[in-house]
Amino acid sequence: MPELSPAEEFEQPTQNSNTFQIDSRKHSYLVKGEGPTVILLHGFPDNAETWQAQIDYLADAGYRCIAPTLRGYESRSLAERYFVMDSVEDVRAIQQQLNLEQFHLIGHDWGAIIGYAFAATYPEALKSLNCLAIPHLSIFNLGLKEVPRQRKNSAYIAFFQIPYLSEWWCRRNNFAFIEWLWRRWSPSWNFTEKDIESVKQQLSQDGVMTATLGFYRHLYRKGREPSQAASVAKIKVPCQVLAGENDGCMDIRMFEILQREKPFLDAYQLHIIDGAGHFMQREQAGKINRLLQEWLDKYERF
Repeated sequence: MPELSPAEEFEQPTQNSNTFQIDSRKHSYLVKGEGPTVILLHGFPDNAETWQAQIDYLADAGYRCIAPTLRGYESRSLAERYFVMDSVEDVRAIQQQLNLEQFHLIGHDWGAIIGYAFAATYPEALKSLNCLAIPHLSIFNLGLKEVPRQRKNSAYIAFFQIPYLSEWWCRRNNFAFIEWLWRRWSPSWNFTEKDIESVKQQLSQDGVMTATLGFYRHLYRKGREPSQAASVAKIKVPCQVLAGENDGCMDIRMFEILQREKPFLDAYQLHIIDGAGHFMQREQAGKINRLLQEWLDKYERF
């Protein structure tokens, strides 16, 4: 279990960029609001600022929102391992530092994968779970068989296994490949340089590009078995899944398989977001905000 420094405080009523320490690593986080706690986890290639609109909205709705930066996404938070369970334990450490008996968890992309695994490992800690853009991993192998296009969509994962070359390719021409991923994954979103600039800045930090690719490389490394088991275990907490109709990373038919298999033992619902791509929380913030609040309110007693 990672240890969170007791010297770091989270009691910030207004939005700030702060840091907390887990073992020897320092992570930035955004925080805003007062009330029941919501922890929001970002994915790749992204950062905590992806939740800006949700933080503002949910804070106004009476929630305290905390959006930490995942391990390895800053040079001061580099780690030796990037198994899913390592990030699960990071979230657990935050929960313990905050003295939270329960909280709400929202995750996008890798944040969703971590969210599923956290819910499977510590179901008693969650009031509710929201997972954006990624179906439960128990259906993934079946999905690759039934949805040939998903094999093409996921080909980048194999490329990311190649050390040095994949780092160079991602960084070249001012992260042109990262911009290409954003356009491919969210084809209807005309994002600006301002939208992606902070992501580029983080990926430019020493060691960060290799660290972020480490999440993908640890999918196949020795010691992955606990992470695999947690990632495919059935979910015992109320879970809402949001999927973008035009997501170029995760084919919408993968969520049709999820709807058929339903690896959920508690309340569950799926929303397909018309016209949205992978980064739906950035693209259609208003709709996503409302859906998230409805789910949170349903399982929160103010």
